[in-house]
Amino acid sequence: QSFREHTEKNGFCAIGSVKTNIGHTDAAAGAAGLIKTIFALKHGVLPPSLYYETPNPEIDFESSPFFVNTKLREWNRNGTPRRAGVSSFGIGGTNVHVIVEEAPFREPSGKSRPHSLLVLSAKTSAALGRAAENLAGHLGAHPELNLADVAFTLQTGRKAFNYRCAIVCADRAEAMERLKAEPTGRGINAFPDESASPVNFVFPGKGARINLGAGLYWEDELFRKFADEGFALAKKELAVDLKQVLYPAESECSTAEEQLNRPATADVALFVIELALARTLKELGVEPDTVIAEGVGELAAACTAEVITAE
Repeated sequence: QSFREHTEKNGFCAIGSVKTNIGHTDAAAGAAGLIKTIFALKHGVLPPSLYYETPNPEIDFESSPFFVNTKLREWNRNGTPRRAGVSSFGIGGTNVHVIVEEAPFREPSGKSRPHSLLVLSAKTSAALGRAAENLAGHLGAHPELNLADVAFTLQTGRKAFNYRCAIVCADRAEAMERLKAEPTGRGINAFPDESASPVNFVFPGKGARINLGAGLYWEDELFRKFADEGFALAKKELAVDLKQVLYPAESECSTAEEQLNRPATADVALFVIELALARTLKELGVEPDTVIAEGVGELAAACTAEVITAE
């Protein structure tokens, strides 16, 4: 009656019973039928009802919307999401009918950084070691996983315990290799007292050179934004194009090196890169408890601590 409110079509809705697959489950029949249906939705196939030959003579399947599904078949959508009704009535049943719809299609992940940070934590060192081994095994068993998605889930979907491990990796193979390493190779750290593990930013006073921070600059949009702001400020105040100095074309490397040999240019370049890195970390939620520096790094440290402005 319900189907006839919307269509006069016959033989388009497959029906089946979990009883032919696992037997009579009494009070668990409804739950078993629901589990079967959810797996059918997940895999997009209709499992067969076994041993069916002829219907009860009281059932007129030919003029009904239904047919008994006797073979494994693909479950086509036909322009609408897959839906199924699960009924459990009678003696031992839960006397309920539920309609189940497949989960919405998950959009693929967007562009991610070239490297991913995998973080694990546990309550003991041994448990942390097992977690690392389990993750390596899971990555090996599921090559379809997006490493950036795995990193995001580990960072945002797990509690943080005192024994911790952090792995930086470019691909699944590197992640598995590092996770399988000895505990010392996994960088395990214990923080019995969370308050005793402050974050410190350390700013050096020397080190400006060609391609300083190039990997971050060309690969990380956030770092590039902050560096470009520093480059623009330096160009306005000092008439020096620090971007060309730090990241020159191959034919201009010698000229760039000459400019970086001048302390004024080298100091400003180092200041811009250090401040861009500190601002990137803060934007990502890493707030320093203290900053420490020497030389020109003291200026980047003061800006990071908001004592002075970059201008």
